[in-house]
Amino acid sequence: MAVIAAAAAVVVMFASWGQAPRAGKQERPLRHDAAAIVKLVPVRVLGPDGRPVTGLRKEDFVLYEDGRPKTITEFEVHAISDAGMTVAPGPPREAGAAVQGSGEVNRKIFFFLDQQASDQAGKVKAKAAALNFLETQVRPGDEVAVIGFYAMSGFYIREYLTSDMGRVRRAINRSAEAPPRGGDMLLIADDSVVVAEGTTAGLPGEGALGQSGGAGEASDASPAGAQGAIFVPGTSAFQRRDFVARMQDLAEVFKTIPGDKSLVLFTARNMGPEAERLGKLFGAAGTAVYAVNTQDWKMSPMGREKVHFIWTDHSLKDLSTASGGTYFADINEATAIAQDLQSLTGNFYILGYYVRESWEGKYHKIRVEVAQPDARVLVQDGYADPKPFAQMSDFEKDIQIIDLAWADRPVSAFLGLAVDPLIVLQDGGTRACLLTRLEVNAKAGAPPGRNEIFAFLKDESGALTLSRHWEVDLSPYEGRSLCTYVSVPVLPGGWEFRVVVRDLVNGEACIGRARFRRYDGAISFEKL
Repeated sequence: MAVIAAAAAVVVMFASWGQAPRAGKQERPLRHDAAAIVKLVPVRVLGPDGRPVTGLRKEDFVLYEDGRPKTITEFEVHAISDAGMTVAPGPPREAGAAVQGSGEVNRKIFFFLDQQASDQAGKVKAKAAALNFLETQVRPGDEVAVIGFYAMSGFYIREYLTSDMGRVRRAINRSAEAPPRGGDMLLIADDSVVVAEGTTAGLPGEGALGQSGGAGEASDASPAGAQGAIFVPGTSAFQRRDFVARMQDLAEVFKTIPGDKSLVLFTARNMGPEAERLGKLFGAAGTAVYAVNTQDWKMSPMGREKVHFIWTDHSLKDLSTASGGTYFADINEATAIAQDLQSLTGNFYILGYYVRESWEGKYHKIRVEVAQPDARVLVQDGYADPKPFAQMSDFEKDIQIIDLAWADRPVSAFLGLAVDPLIVLQDGGTRACLLTRLEVNAKAGAPPGRNEIFAFLKDESGALTLSRHWEVDLSPYEGRSLCTYVSVPVLPGGWEFRVVVRDLVNGEACIGRARFRRYDGAISFEKL
């Protein structure tokens, strides 16, 4: 009865909601035609002392793609200052030139807090060091993400790339890993968008996806029960024993992220000979690793007590050096670490040249040389034409979902969905019915066929309280309007909701975003 009451409340809202602007009407862009674009390549140049080399000009660089020299048409000098990232632009761009990654060549910093390989004191110092950098060194235009690795769940993304430093601060401060709570989702379809009552009867497990053809009969074909109640993107089946494998996957993902990328790794993990190999992989992805050792002790010769010790020689040094980064042995020097990171990550160049992009997933090798004796050039070793969805790994697909749902500027193209929240009284409590309207259309909406639906909800502290995943076949609804709503308990405060619908064959996606605040008996809503 509680769900039927919620559905009845939804019907009342459709009359006014149907008149609101619908975000899914734009035409789906053509994605598989070859196109001439300007490729932007971030480049760092280090001197023999490992410090950035500044003052270089476009004429000092030579760029090769697949062994052939390319004409550098774009050139920018990025330098950090108290006011932010200053940019010295190069020559004017040709009229009508499309630029790949335009506006996305900003500095991107990934804080990686290895919770499994740090003791309690190390975890506290790692958070303090990360917050020190956040409070004293981050500048306008920077984007920051927070990644963790935990003893139970393994790899976990706490906060994806964002310029909202309040969200980043909350992500760093949250050390406990609270599992998200599930909600109930209904999928409702009819030519006139009518809610069918009783569609949850007999569905397997909480939060399973009910499919209605307007007659009110639910399908039990949803795989939600088999998949488990909670979906945690970025973890999948990855466990703690797979740290090195997950780092390899992360390096591959970094190749698809534009801009100047740095990974600040807080850990005491000894990776032995694997460290240098991993460093080279991150270097090839254009990502320097700055490893900070969270352990400042070792056991006494008798093995009875811990004694202060700074690990100046460590496999983390091999990791950082191979990637083009720097190793920080003493985590107690938080202020000095923050200042060094600022200089090391805040000075780079942008080179641009014309390429012809296709959808074949082909990898193109890049090499950059500079007219500077003894200089080390740090640049991604290549790029891939957009990769067909079928060729992506499970890890890449998970990261794509996080990027689509939470990134300020998602890398992947997408169409918008209309989302509206509604507060419903249920069983003496308060729940939010979060409605999403889909136009099932191959050209200008959710693709017909096998799709997966993701629903995420965060409270104002940044904690993920809902994280769910369903699969559904939208083929029967082609050309029709379709509505979904997820029902979750909410307390007073601010909330952010995301829903992603992704085609399981080609990866095309639609996104709904909403921010709302629940008061006692009322709600305010802001579209994103």
